[in-house]
Amino acid sequence: MNNSTNITASGIIVFRNNNNHPEVLGLIALPKHRKRSRGKYDVPKGRIDEGETPIQAAYRECLEESGLEPK
Repeated sequence: MNNSTNITASGIIVFRNNNNHPEVLGLIALPKHRKRSRGKYDVPKGRIDEGETPIQAAYRECLEESGLEPK
Protein backbone atom coordinates (compact mmCIF):
# COMPACT_ATOMS: atom_id res chain seq x y z
CA MET A 1 0.00 0.00 0.00
CA ASN A 2 1.30 3.46 -0.91
CA ASN A 3 0.50 6.20 1.62
CA SER A 4 2.15 9.03 -0.33
CA THR A 5 0.20 12.16 -1.15
CA ASN A 6 0.72 14.23 -4.24
CA ILE A 7 1.19 17.90 -3.45
CA THR A 8 1.14 20.58 -6.12
CA ALA A 9 3.65 23.26 -5.19
CA SER A 10 5.62 26.05 -6.79
CA GLY A 11 8.84 27.84 -5.96
CA ILE A 12 11.16 30.53 -7.21
CA ILE A 13 14.91 31.12 -7.26
CA VAL A 14 15.64 34.73 -6.33
CA PHE A 15 18.69 36.40 -7.86
CA ARG A 16 19.98 39.80 -8.78
CA ASN A 17 22.44 40.86 -11.43
CA ASN A 18 25.42 42.59 -9.84
CA ASN A 19 27.70 43.95 -12.59
CA ASN A 20 26.95 40.96 -14.87
CA HIS A 21 27.45 38.50 -11.99
CA PRO A 22 24.24 36.81 -10.81
CA GLU A 23 23.87 36.60 -7.03
CA VAL A 24 21.42 34.00 -5.73
CA LEU A 25 19.44 34.53 -2.52
CA GLY A 26 19.40 31.46 -0.27
CA LEU A 27 16.98 31.63 2.63
CA ILE A 28 17.99 30.10 5.95
CA ALA A 29 15.64 27.16 6.49
CA LEU A 30 13.69 26.86 9.71
CA PRO A 31 15.39 24.49 12.18
CA LYS A 32 12.71 21.81 11.71
CA HIS A 33 13.51 21.68 7.97
CA ARG A 34 17.33 21.78 8.11
CA LYS A 35 17.85 18.04 8.62
CA ARG A 36 15.46 17.13 5.80
CA SER A 37 17.12 19.53 3.37
CA ARG A 38 20.64 18.40 4.46
CA GLY A 39 21.67 21.99 4.84
CA LYS A 40 20.41 25.29 6.00
CA TYR A 41 19.54 27.00 2.72
CA ASP A 42 16.24 26.79 0.92
CA VAL A 43 14.27 28.64 -1.73
CA PRO A 44 10.84 30.28 -1.31
CA LYS A 45 8.24 27.66 -2.18
CA GLY A 46 4.88 26.29 -1.13
CA ARG A 47 1.56 24.85 -2.14
CA ILE A 48 -0.46 26.35 -4.94
CA ASP A 49 -3.71 27.77 -3.57
CA GLU A 50 -7.00 27.07 -5.32
CA GLY A 51 -7.44 29.45 -8.26
CA GLU A 52 -3.72 30.35 -8.47
CA THR A 53 -1.39 29.63 -11.34
CA PRO A 54 2.03 28.15 -10.50
CA ILE A 55 3.64 31.54 -11.27
CA GLN A 56 1.23 33.40 -8.99
CA ALA A 57 1.94 30.91 -6.20
CA ALA A 58 5.71 31.26 -6.63
CA TYR A 59 5.47 35.06 -6.48
CA ARG A 60 3.20 34.93 -3.40
CA GLU A 61 5.48 32.49 -1.61
CA CYS A 62 8.51 34.65 -2.39
CA LEU A 63 6.82 37.72 -0.91
CA GLU A 64 5.59 35.81 2.17
CA GLU A 65 8.89 34.07 2.91
CA SER A 66 11.47 36.69 1.93
CA GLY A 67 9.66 40.03 1.84
CA LEU A 68 10.80 40.48 -1.76
CA GLU A 69 8.35 41.09 -4.58
CA PRO A 70 9.52 39.46 -7.84
CA LYS A 71 9.46 41.41 -11.09
